[in-house]
Amino acid sequence: MGWHLKRAVIGGLAGIAALAAANANAAEFPSRPIRLVVPYAVGGPTDILGRLVADFLAKDLKQATFVENKPGAQGAIGAEAVARGDAEGYSLLVVSGSMLVLNPMLYKKLSYDPVRDFRILALITEVPVVMEVHPSVPARTVADFVAYAKQHPGKLSFGSAGTGGTIYLAGEMFRQMAGIEMTHVPYKGCCRAEKVQWDQGLSTGVTVQCQEQTPAGTHRHRLSNPRGDDSAELATAEKSFLV
Repeated sequence: MGWHLKRAVIGGLAGIAALAAANANAAEFPSRPIRLVVPYAVGGPTDILGRLVADFLAKDLKQATFVENKPGAQGAIGAEAVARGDAEGYSLLVVSGSMLVLNPMLYKKLSYDPVRDFRILALITEVPVVMEVHPSVPARTVADFVAYAKQHPGKLSFGSAGTGGTIYLAGEMFRQMAGIEMTHVPYKGCCRAEKVQWDQGLSTGVTVQCQEQTPAGTHRHRLSNPRGDDSAELATAEKSFLV
């Protein structure tokens, strides 16, 4: 499994393509507040990253930078808002791999062109994806989970931030590789997916989630490799049950 699959969620900062053009007032930039569009729901990993970036920009540029959440359509709504925005660099966008790579392959028509409309300014982070299960599921390793799923076909579900995104595809890829049956349940954001599954006590729930969303000491179980390591060095799901 290549690094691009192990690190499925990639966050970057982009501005509209017109930013590359010469600007007569460049020396005065920024002369007014900067809008940083986060194309996902409040409370998720992309939103958290966006707010950290906005805080840094405000301090570094000494100009107010505000976050505007525009979730929906796997980031397409927020992307369109920035692509159709001002051409002077005051509208920035926090992007993910799904917006630039997956959406053009999954949708025949997009309201933005990831190549023409944007210019990548910086790579913010690479976020590993992990699996969590409700404590009532008798599995502490990926191998345990696969065995349990095969013994209970059709009884498991997994939540994600929405159909077509990297988290959804990671869950579907895992399901196919493991040869198990799981029903996908889409939610409006990663945070919402996790909250609903645990608040409702879904004993058959599985959340495919970004690592930053799972602090130590919480009431969920992160599936580990046979060594029991609960860290960034966890074995990949592929190695955990295919060796």
